[in-house]
Amino acid sequence: MRLPEIKKTRPRIPVLLFLLAVLPLNAEEPLELGRKAFLNNQPREAVSYLSNALEAGGGTKNDYNYLGIAYQQLEEYYKAVEVFQKGIERTVPPHSQLYFNMGNNYFAAGDLQGAERAYTQAIAQGSSPNQAYLNRANTRMKQEKYTDAVSDYRYYLLRVPDDPQRPVIEELISRVEAFQLSEAERKRMEEEQRRQEEERQRALLESVLKSLETTKGDTVNLEADSEDVEGFEMEFDIED
Repeated sequence: MRLPEIKKTRPRIPVLLFLLAVLPLNAEEPLELGRKAFLNNQPREAVSYLSNALEAGGGTKNDYNYLGIAYQQLEEYYKAVEVFQKGIERTVPPHSQLYFNMGNNYFAAGDLQGAERAYTQAIAQGSSPNQAYLNRANTRMKQEKYTDAVSDYRYYLLRVPDDPQRPVIEELISRVEAFQLSEAERKRMEEEQRRQEEERQRALLESVLKSLETTKGDTVNLEADSEDVEGFEMEFDIED
């Protein structure tokens, strides 16, 4: 006797549970692809994946750093700044690395004031890279803020005493301080020349005034002569 075959049936998975199981994987996939593209030095692919994934929600501070640096590699500096700003707004502090990278992009774009502000924010976060002091010093040098720049250079060397660039930085500090001294001496000499010129002009005015005083006698004579005409009367007869 042949027994009837029992067909095997697959257990039915509720649609809702299936979606819950699949959606997180689909949401994570673009991030993973973007990270891999960035680490493989493929900035355009990284931008394509990461920008869409981050706008959809989620992502970490590292993901915003990856996307911003990818834009930086493509020389789209202000887009990079926007990404770092969004990362600051959407993630939990500290944001020292995001601010630091923002400063680098402002600097690359030629916005020195923006770069200085960003580096200052990175330092204020309390966990900034040591490079933030060096980069801010360079930014201040370009703005001719020499005293502040030297202060940053010195502090950087305290934090990174074995930096291979130390001799170059120390020479730069020396040159800046020598320039400041010569500039102070130049201003002192200019001030002295200005004072001497003022004295010369004052002496000339006094000389002119004295020459005018010597003509006073002539003025008195004219006044004396005018007395001779006092009492002169002219009568007019008015006929009716």
